[in-house]
Amino acid sequence: MNAPHNLAGPPSYPSAPRNGNERAGVWETPRNLVQEVLRLVWRRWRLLAGVFVVVTLAAAVIQLMQPKQYTAHASIMVSPRPQQQVTALDPAPLPTAPDTALVDSEIEFINSRLIAEKVVERFSLVEDPAWNAALRPASPIGAVKNAIKGVLLGGVNSQLAPDEVAEIQRQKTISAVDEAINANRYGLSYAVRINVTARSPRQAADISNAIVEIYRDARDADLTAGARRANLWLSERIAELREDLAKKEAVVEDYRNTTGLFGTEGELLIERKLRDAQRMVSEARVNLTDKEARLAQIEASSEADRPVETIAEALTSDVIRDLRLHIAELRSKQADLEQRYGSRSPLVRDGRAVIAKVQQQIDEEIERIAANVASDVEVARRQLTVLEENLKEISAEMVADNTARVRLRELELEAESAREVYNGLVQRHLQIEGQERYTTANIRLLQDAALPLKPSTPNVPIALALSISLGLGTSILLCLVMEQLNEDTAQFAEQLSQRTGYPVIASVPELDEKSLGDGGTPTSYIVENPISAFAESLRVLLHSIETRRQLKKATVVCLLSALPGDGKTTISLSAARLAAASGKKVLLVDCDHRIRALNRLLSIEPQGGLHEVLSQNWHWRSLIVSDEHSDLDVLPARASSTDDTLIEFDPKVMRRFLDDASKGYDLIFLDAPPVLSVAEARTIASFSDQTYLIARSEKTKIATVQAAISQLLNSSIPIQGLILNSVNMNFPGRLSYGDSLYYRESSHSYYEPRQRKFVDDPDTEHADPAPPPEPKQAVAARTAFDHLQYGKLSNLDYAAERRRSSS
Repeated sequence: MNAPHNLAGPPSYPSAPRNGNERAGVWETPRNLVQEVLRLVWRRWRLLAGVFVVVTLAAAVIQLMQPKQYTAHASIMVSPRPQQQVTALDPAPLPTAPDTALVDSEIEFINSRLIAEKVVERFSLVEDPAWNAALRPASPIGAVKNAIKGVLLGGVNSQLAPDEVAEIQRQKTISAVDEAINANRYGLSYAVRINVTARSPRQAADISNAIVEIYRDARDADLTAGARRANLWLSERIAELREDLAKKEAVVEDYRNTTGLFGTEGELLIERKLRDAQRMVSEARVNLTDKEARLAQIEASSEADRPVETIAEALTSDVIRDLRLHIAELRSKQADLEQRYGSRSPLVRDGRAVIAKVQQQIDEEIERIAANVASDVEVARRQLTVLEENLKEISAEMVADNTARVRLRELELEAESAREVYNGLVQRHLQIEGQERYTTANIRLLQDAALPLKPSTPNVPIALALSISLGLGTSILLCLVMEQLNEDTAQFAEQLSQRTGYPVIASVPELDEKSLGDGGTPTSYIVENPISAFAESLRVLLHSIETRRQLKKATVVCLLSALPGDGKTTISLSAARLAAASGKKVLLVDCDHRIRALNRLLSIEPQGGLHEVLSQNWHWRSLIVSDEHSDLDVLPARASSTDDTLIEFDPKVMRRFLDDASKGYDLIFLDAPPVLSVAEARTIASFSDQTYLIARSEKTKIATVQAAISQLLNSSIPIQGLILNSVNMNFPGRLSYGDSLYYRESSHSYYEPRQRKFVDDPDTEHADPAPPPEPKQAVAARTAFDHLQYGKLSNLDYAAERRRSSS
């Protein structure tokens, strides 16, 4: 149920080596980060808990022992009024709302050292021990710090003058006040909260309110000083511009008088003369054209035999009109006379003569008008000629004075520019004149600082939270460091297989004191609990040995370890007992005559062993010891004596012994000494058919295992696989898909330790009777040796324990 599912497919297991020198493929299984973290916590839970408790308590005590401090709050708002200071050249500011950058700038000003300095001066905080550390009595820790500083600095402070020391204390007090002041903004609003932390609640409130006043006065002073500086600068600048303008206008007049370029209202005289001449020429041309048109009309009327009286001059002439009226009257009378007297009457003839005379006068008047028109044309033509000549003269004169006019224009523009600047500054001066009398800062008080009722520090919830966080972080960091330092050891089969390239044949679980019981050992546990995870892991080893068994009567198996303390002898005896319990004839040979571990585990003191067999002093069958708890035969090492000598492993003698033993046994275990500790271990392994190297979980370094493998391979000794001993079955989640038994996923009810003994039928109602109790001396001896094997006792402690158990 707890087994993680591999969604990517089943894991790939390493294949067994095809020959003795070929390495197996490494395990390729997916890793789970959560399980790895749980494994780390489980492995280091004691260290994790201890460091967490110590660091948390220390941090909490340090924080809670800090002196109480109180925090007062005052609130102000930057009002939507003119934000920039008065300047001399900028126009008057319009009322605008403050922007974010301005509010942040005001906050920085409140948090500045300048405000802190004014607070120190107002409240004389240099004389207050709460702010001036030099006035406070030194604590033991402070005394040590001062002594260390004196040694490191070499008494530099003693060489300073009194005023320099006072200034240093003043600057430190200002720094302390600056750290106590913290102004921040309410979200995105224009409200600013001024926080002051002090040891006295009254002092915290007073300083917070004083900061508001100091800030407002500083801003008012800035605005007033700005207006005053602007007015002063404007006054000086206006005076300078007035003098400069007078000089430039005088230069213009002098140049105009020198060149004769007079003018009025910004216009030169020559320009006006030219314009008048052009206008007069235009008018003369229009007049000439009009008179020529009238003359042409008169001439056209004469040539076309049209009556000249129809021309405009004749029609509008008063003389001609009077003469025509007179003719009309005479003709009326002439008609009346002709009707009365007839056409032959002298009166009629006289009347006709008078009418002809008047008509002649009209003709003469018309001729005179025509002559006047022709005369006017001629006069207009001469007048036009004169005006055109005058225009040419004025134009030539203007071309000759062009350079002078350009220079005059430049001087006039300079004077005009100076006049505009002068007028603008005069207007600006009038606008800000007296402004320093009524300018106020754009600050509005929202809330005065009230007296704080409870201390702000130490804050118990925050202190506890920080302490817990610090303790948890420190413990995790230390666990990670320890894990990295211990990374070169193997915790489970997959890791060992990946690092060495050899398959892990069996993962033997660790047996705790609860499982072993009082005075129990793993070698006795295998007898009392044949149906257990520990026994099943050894059955995996036996199954591997059986599958590699060659076509011969007995298989010689050598069990090795890189260094002492990896549980080699315990696994050898346990596996031999388990194989013997299955009905096989098994012989266990103790080849490690230096330790003689089997003698201690079996509580025997033999008179001879392998040493005597190889010395050809004894026959091996006479030295066989039977295991009282199983059908196992043991060839031990002889008991310790003062004349021990090193065994000379004669290959012929050793081979003869093994060949002879193979005739009566199915399986022979060689409990060899550690590879890296004893040179003869490789010689012993060379007589075996199968060689297995044992490593202890979380203790044996992988580099050590690799060194042992390298030495065995250099001696042409094939390695069938590795055995991982003392694997912690309580790892969170799975151990490894590469473990021989998936302990964590095996139901505890499946294995019933200490209940049955070699039950062949699972449906048997009654368990086999328990073995008879062992003598207390044997139990004590096995317990002491097992503790020695697991690193819980040193050699000297073990000897003392043996003497105590024997007595």
